Amino acid sequence: MTTRVWYVALAAVLIVYLHNALPYLTTLPRVNVDEPWLMERGFQVMRTGVPAQPMLGLDRAYLLQVGYGYLLAIWMSIFGVELLQARLLAVCLGLGIVAMVAWIGRREVDSAAGLAAALFLAVDSNFLGGVRSARTDIPSVFFVVCALAAYVRGRALARPAWFAVAGASLGLAILCHGNAFWAALVLLAWYLVDYGRRALQVRYGYAFIGGALLTLGPYVAVVASRWHDVQIQIGNFAADRIPGWRPSFLLQQIAQEPQRYRGWYFGLVTASVPDPLLWAFQLAIVVGFGFAVYLSIRRIDVGRRRVDLRRAHQQQGAGVPAAHHDRLRARRGARRQRSDPRAADAARGGDARVHRAVRRRRHGVLREVVLDGAQERARLVRIDGADAARARARRAE
Repeated sequence: MTTRVWYVALAAVLIVYLHNALPYLTTLPRVNVDEPWLMERGFQVMRTGVPAQPMLGLDRAYLLQVGYGYLLAIWMSIFGVELLQARLLAVCLGLGIVAMVAWIGRREVDSAAGLAAALFLAVDSNFLGGVRSARTDIPSVFFVVCALAAYVRGRALARPAWFAVAGASLGLAILCHGNAFWAALVLLAWYLVDYGRRALQVRYGYAFIGGALLTLGPYVAVVASRWHDVQIQIGNFAADRIPGWRPSFLLQQIAQEPQRYRGWYFGLVTASVPDPLLWAFQLAIVVGFGFAVYLSIRRIDVGRRRVDLRRAHQQQGAGVPAAHHDRLRARRGARRQRSDPRAADAARGGDARVHRAVRRRRHGVLREVVLDGAQERARLVRIDGADAARARARRAE
């Protein structure tokens, strides 16, 4: 799929999303009980700079999920204070989520996978129910996807600044909704898989932590200094929403999750409805998940094979003179080039890894390839120099 075709297809997916998200925005779904007091918090930030809740009898700052109030205050200061404007913010953030999901899929798998993921998201009724409501969920998900996209970009370019952006985005996501902490676990797993034993040596992890402290640190300091007020607000407004850490409580919540999803804004994925389209959607989820697991296992297996092959070559080279070993390898490479056109293309500088890195602008991968090639050339030059020195010595004798 060419880049132009991909962008045209992405535009079509975004049009489908907007067609599903914009009509009857102020009437469907019905006004949620959370929307009026969330809008009031943003309005109070506009007036006084403090996210107070007079509607709930709280004249001081509401210290839970403070990020959404400030974000909504900025938006309503520009576009006005009404339900339409508040919900329109969520629609715009949802548009960004769909576009970034497509981009991440294209970078990590291929173009078709990114478009498919974005399309499934654009027609999912749970996602559409979220983007059509002025609540804290979609802003938090938006910043989570920003963190994932920044991580993918930083890994491709090998630049700490993008990891700092990922950490800052994760901090903003947690400020909007505390449940965004799960994204930190996902990013940690990605980081450990990508860098392994070098996780504590490379500077990317420290850049990520610095970005997270930049956005989340001031809030943690305020909470620590006003912990008594925070405890009172938790007891008054969020006692039933603070997650417990007892195993029995966690198992109870897991058991209730299918029923919640079945009734949450007309959920489709787990609903028992005789709909062939729904069955196809569910089958695609199962197949896609299985394929992702297969790719992960295959990637780990390929990495182990490369390590074993490198060790075998090192052991083989230990008992053979270096020059003779290189001559044998050169002969094998020449035979492979004659029998395999792809090897000849790689020898002429047409390595698929380099082309893919250039096409996708993965400068970090390209830099590694160039450095590996430079080191190999330097090693061959040293070997040739040693051979020439030995030949001159024999002629002198």
